Amino acid sequence: QDPDFTRLMETAPKHQQGRKPITFTGPFGTRLDGELIVDFAHHPAWDDVAFEPRMAKLQGARIEVLQVCIRIGGRTMDVPEATQAELEQLCWDFLHLEQAEEEARAAKRQKEWACRQAPEASQ
Repeated sequence: QDPDFTRLMETAPKHQQGRKPITFTGPFGTRLDGELIVDFAHHPAWDDVAFEPRMAKLQGARIEVLQVCIRIGGRTMDVPEATQAELEQLCWDFLHLEQAEEEARAAKRQKEWACRQAPEASQ
């Protein structure tokens, strides 16, 4: 396979959406539950030595925040105050959580597979 094509495909931005529950205190002390929604692109870095993408921030990958909003009930509004660094960190946190969840699912599948294989091995 063409190395340039491989690099292009492996480092193409991966569009994601991070969601985080939030709570506001509204007028007269009322509680408003909502959701912070961040649309972002995860841009992997490329390792020319290993010839593979690098997904972590410390390895040169980066986050591009595309859109941020808050949804309360059926209404969507702009985020009042959030720095670019805070939004990017939220995106990295979302990616780390997603990776941990995938690893947990893979471990569960592996354990289930091992349990199914154990009775067959004893026969």
